[in-house]
Parts: sequence; structure tokens; C-alpha cells
Amino acid sequence: VAFFIIGIVVQFYFPLSIKLWLLFVACTFFLSLIGYFIKPFAVVSKSLFTVFVLLFITALGGCITSLKSGVLPNNHYSHVVQKGEDAIITLLLREQLSSNSYNHRFYADVTGYNQQVTQGKILVLFKRSDSVNYKAGQELIVYDDVNDASNGRNPGDFNYKEYLKGIDVYGQV
Repeated sequence: VAFFIIGIVVQFYFPLSIKLWLLFVACTFFLSLIGYFIKPFAVVSKSLFTVFVLLFITALGGCITSLKSGVLPNNHYSHVVQKGEDAIITLLLREQLSSNSYNHRFYADVTGYNQQVTQGKILVLFKRSDSVNYKAGQELIVYDDVNDASNGRNPGDFNYKEYLKGIDVYGQV
């Protein structure tokens, strides 16, 4: 487990391409096989086998993290959004979050952006002062701009923008 986590951490702090991770996975897998079948009971081959298996597990952690992060489908709304420009956005409210003192909050699917079919999750904020009571499952068409969530204002603060990115939410309306 520790070596899998090392692979995740390496990908998080020093991002490598998926092709490089796949090459690393394939090489360490074949080297593990070689270490296993060549003199299986010799001390040196057991040590090499162990090292290559641990490197293989590390490579798997990095590869899976690389696959999960940064790979967005071609029709993801983030590819067509012009930050700060108003657009016609079609939203399907999916999950209502707890409200804060200023906003009612939802996660929503972006099903359309300026008449283009899109996909992806977004954070939707409604002012508490508005009297409209939205519920999960409703479809809305809004004219607004997509913004980034605020990130940490001071060093060491919680970075909400990075948190949202970690759960595949790339903007807010």
C-alpha cells in the first residue's frame, strides 16, 4: 500500500504523462517476470523480484492517478468556456449541498453551453435572498458566466478550488 501511495504522491507533485507511466508499468511488470523465472530460489533473484514488484506497484499508483486527473472528455464544458463571458448554460441540478449564510449550493451537470451539447459537473450558487426554491432534479437554463472557485487566500489556507478539482468540478455559476 505504501508504494502505491508513493506513486500517487509522485504524480501529484511531479506530474508525468500517461504514456510514461504506462511504459514504467510495462517495464516493471516484465522485469518482475524475469526476476521471478530466472533462478527462482536464488537470493539475488528474490531481491530483484521484490524490488521490481514494489516499483510496479508504485507505477500503478502513478498511472491510475494520471488517468484520473486531467483527462476530460472532448465535450466537457471546460473546453468551450470563455471565462468571464456570459453564455446560455443548461444545467441539471444533481445534489443539494448544505447552505451557507449567503448561498444555497448545488452540484449540477452542465448539459449544454451556448447550444452545444456538453457534460461535466459544476457548482451552482443561488443567493439566499432570492425567493425561488430549487430542488435536485430540476433542469435550468441560465444566462451567466462560469467562474473559478476561490482558492486559498493565505499560505496554508484550505484551497477550495483544488478540492473541487479533485471531485471533478471545474467551475461555478
